[in-house]
Amino acid sequence: MIRAWLERSLPGSLTQAPDTSMEPSTLASPLMPMADIQAWWRCTAELVGGMDRIGLLPPGYAPLSPQDAHAQGALLSRTRNEVLRDVLPSPDAVQIWDREPAGSPQRLAWLPSWLPLGMDVMGGLLFADLRDGPLRGAVRSFSHDGGAGERIHWPSVRSMLADIAAGLSNGTPVDGYLAHADKEGQLRWRPTFQAPLTRAGR
Repeated sequence: MIRAWLERSLPGSLTQAPDTSMEPSTLASPLMPMADIQAWWRCTAELVGGMDRIGLLPPGYAPLSPQDAHAQGALLSRTRNEVLRDVLPSPDAVQIWDREPAGSPQRLAWLPSWLPLGMDVMGGLLFADLRDGPLRGAVRSFSHDGGAGERIHWPSVRSMLADIAAGLSNGTPVDGYLAHADKEGQLRWRPTFQAPLTRAGR
């Protein structure tokens, strides 16, 4: 349903030559991506890449390829955790936090078991929390200022995909946002409390 909506509403957002490098089977991952994450990467493989990649995740996160996802995770593990080294409660604090149940908030560090899914223009991330526990696979957000809080956007990547598909096809809210295609051919998300756009505004 996502592809059908994009073909109809944003025809320039899909490529005629899907990025085969985004296939999970080509990526060695210590996180052992789950089936729904593999489905997510198959979905995003058909999106036009680079700066033209649409913000498929509300309110404007652009999907990351498997390679970019792991590169961003590795970058944050090096840079953020290194900067925070002097304020961590112990040298092995990151490893201890990484063994906490999935869904546990973490305001300081970027954890090894978090897998980025999408990035916004400010460098914020949506990620899948792949730590053990009942909430393993939950989709959460991470900001450079606030880290990862308690909010669960979706309980799984599969439910995120289903929510986006329903929102695009039926016009229902997706995590508090409504989708529309603007006159520049971009996917935009507006908060549900904002007044509907007129036809002229589209």
